[in-house]
Amino acid sequence: MISAITEYAQNSPQLALYTEHMNMLMMDTDSTLNEFRQTVLEKYKQHSPRMLILLGNSSMILRDDFRKMWGNIPIILCAEEDYIGPKEFYLQKKPVELTARTPIADMAQPYNLTFLHSNFYIKENIDLICRMTPDIKNFIPDLQYGYQTRIEKEPSRHQLSIHIAPEDANQSFAGHPLHR
Repeated sequence: MISAITEYAQNSPQLALYTEHMNMLMMDTDSTLNEFRQTVLEKYKQHSPRMLILLGNSSMILRDDFRKMWGNIPIILCAEEDYIGPKEFYLQKKPVELTARTPIADMAQPYNLTFLHSNFYIKENIDLICRMTPDIKNFIPDLQYGYQTRIEKEPSRHQLSIHIAPEDANQSFAGHPLHR
């Protein structure tokens, strides 16, 4: 997605493209999130964007800050899930519970938001892992974003045993029988 947008912007001299990486894997506290928020808002204080392209559901946790700073600019959200959750779920790397989900459709009008569905390609990724490591017999996926059910349902035509690690595996795989 980023490369396609970058290529388009490079071929359009009237456009300027700025990229910020909101790496949610590195953010696990309010202070790290606030530090990122302050850095972005300060950096673009004088040069307000005319549009935002956000990648991933978690990037929407700053939507109110963006609107407060830059007004009701158009937002394009490229993400797989059609909902967002409270920031605590993203900071703690937990799946968003059903009762905590806010449908993206409910946010379209108030946030001038367009949603583009982006697939995670679970089947294709498992196929790629098997092609790259043909001798693999066991696979322990990282489930911190809640894709356990979708991975469990994925039929493996590769005779690959997919092991769903215990709940605390997000903290450490040490002690798991397949950990090496």
